[in-house]
Amino acid sequence: MNLLDLPTEVLAMIAGALQNAKDINSLARTSRALYSCINYVLYKSDVQNESGKALIWAARRNKPATARMSLQAGVKTLKQWHRTPLVFALKRGHEAMMRLLLDEGVDPDEILFEGSRMETTALYMAASSGYDAIVKLLIDKGASVNLKKAPGHPLVIAASNNRKTVVRLLLENGADPNATRRYDNTTALNIAVMRGNSEIVSMLLHKGAHTEMGDDHGTTPLHAAIKKNHCKITQLLLEGGADVGARDSSGCTPLDSAMTYGSQRSLSLFLKHVELNAQNCWRLHTAITMNKTAAVRLLLAHGADINRKDSEGQTPLLYAMLQGYDHLVELLLLYDVDPDAERHDGLSPLKLANEINREDWAQKLREKRDERKSSRS
Repeated sequence: MNLLDLPTEVLAMIAGALQNAKDINSLARTSRALYSCINYVLYKSDVQNESGKALIWAARRNKPATARMSLQAGVKTLKQWHRTPLVFALKRGHEAMMRLLLDEGVDPDEILFEGSRMETTALYMAASSGYDAIVKLLIDKGASVNLKKAPGHPLVIAASNNRKTVVRLLLENGADPNATRRYDNTTALNIAVMRGNSEIVSMLLHKGAHTEMGDDHGTTPLHAAIKKNHCKITQLLLEGGADVGARDSSGCTPLDSAMTYGSQRSLSLFLKHVELNAQNCWRLHTAITMNKTAAVRLLLAHGADINRKDSEGQTPLLYAMLQGYDHLVELLLLYDVDPDAERHDGLSPLKLANEINREDWAQKLREKRDERKSSRS
């Protein structure tokens, strides 16, 4: 009797008696007829003896048909060194395989690499890699965009990796625009600012991201935008109501950062939103101390009080003279400086010039005094 003449049930029993999957596979490949009736036995053997490795193989190579056979043979969600079929499919961006696994009941919020330092979620991995279609698929299948037990927030990693489409998908589906990075509490907005991505910044602001939220060092998005000289983003933040007076852990405000790190353009943007002559506001003094000529010019052009005194009664001119900044003294003398404005101890610019034998300064200050008297008479 020919082997193929045996009933299908008997052929299945013969195949099932074989211990080695390779032997079953060899038998199945003998003919198409044997393959059609024995192939299922091969998958059953894989489930029973090989822990369902066929599903892992299929997930790696994006073979939904193979995966479907393995699932029909009774394989459950399995793990191999903390790695599930979902991980293998996801790492390679296999959307069809992801869809099959999710349709078969795999939890879209399953913690992957559970118990290891690499612990994460499918949505986080997809967001990080910029797999837009898979991100949408996971959300459609019920993945939480704000899963609290997840090791990282998908919006944060998407912003960090400049995944604009992913950021939009997450925000449209309820992701918290104020989500933070775990280890330093940096917000998605702050990260987008540092990456220089104005489109993501705009999306986050539109969804209500807080402009005043800083990281563990108090660095706000506005501080970061200035330090990176991102003028377009600086403008977006200022138009969005960012606090120009917010102080970081070192006491530095965004305006201080603008004078230290910023370009003239970014500083000009700031000065449209700052009251330069408010109480306890001595920006001109600060710019002089930092020897920032361009900043001094801009501050004066925007109406900074050239004779405003600090807490010790010192004017910007006295500051410049005490620092020995001749170029700034010359610049300030072009304006209506008061050569006789005294510090609390009675020291004035003219007195200082005489004390340190700077006759050139003294002569110009006397001329400035006469000029002021003449203009007021």
